[in-house]
Order: sequence, then C-alpha cells, then structure tokens
Amino acid sequence: MKSPRLRLFRRAALLVGALLAFTRSAPAQGPSEVTVNVFPGGFNWGIYVAQERGLFEKNGIRVTVQATPGSVAQMTGLAEGKFDIAMTAVDNIVAYVEGQGEAPIGPQPEFFAFMGSDTGFLSLVTASDVKAIADLKGRTLSVDALTTGYAFVLLDILRRSGLADGDYTIAAAMAPK
Repeated sequence: MKSPRLRLFRRAALLVGALLAFTRSAPAQGPSEVTVNVFPGGFNWGIYVAQERGLFEKNGIRVTVQATPGSVAQMTGLAEGKFDIAMTAVDNIVAYVEGQGEAPIGPQPEFFAFMGSDTGFLSLVTASDVKAIADLKGRTLSVDALTTGYAFVLLDILRRSGLADGDYTIAAAMAPK
C-alpha cells in the first residue's frame, strides 16, 4: 500500500505537469494568466510549491489559486468562465455534462476531465457521539450537492449499513456567500 505522502506527491506532480504542459515559452509581454479553482486543502500544496519556486512563470504562466465553497459554486463558476481550471472530482464533470448537476445551469458539453490524481481522500465525518453508522439514524446529514457522486456514495454506505430512506434526512450544505 502506498503512503499518503507518496500519493500526495504524485497528485501534485501530475497537476504541476499538466499545467506546465498547457503552456508555451514565456512570451515577451509576460506570462499568461490561468486561474485554478480548488477545494481548500493540503492536496493543493504542489501548486503552492510551484508558485513559490517560480516554476509556472519560468514556463510562461502565472497561476492564481481560488478556493471554492462547494461543487455548486465551482461548477457554476466554471460554466460562467470565472476561472480556467477546476480541480474537482470526476462525479461533478459527469453530472454537469449530463445536465444532472445540482445547479440549474443545464448540460455542459464543454466540461471534460483531463487527468485523475488520487484513489479517494474523502472521509465520513461525524459528531463525536456517533460511534457507528447506525448511530446516524434520525439525524440530518449534509453533502455539498444532492445530485453528484459523493451524495450517492453516502446513500449507498447508509443502505449497506442497514439504514433505509426515511431513517435520516439529507441536506445540501450551503456555503456562506
């Protein structure tokens, strides 16, 4: 089994490599601007290291990192052209290409995934008094969007653990604006 540090390094290396692959030599007028929208977290450290060391600018690109409050804001912003690249999970791409995303922006045939980078870094996080999945019965659970893959994974985990529809409530988390 690979260490988490090695997985993080590989993910960061893939991202840095992908960003550099989309650049050309630095033009005389200055570097091209690219805004990358990310979910906040340590898995973005490769971008920060590359920025600090000037690796992007040496290759003709200036990268601005923008944090997203959730997948709805991220996919809506991507559709509106507010940034160039969204570091997201592939379930968001599939949902929005098919017109099944949480935000009412319709099908997004221009969205595409150009690389994958990890084997899953998500965890089910609960209050300290929840010791087993069965303890979630009667509670309200939150996901960032109701119609993308992670919500479906949560529902499957609950079902496989013996909880049925109606044993809990699911709510979409709304990030502060």
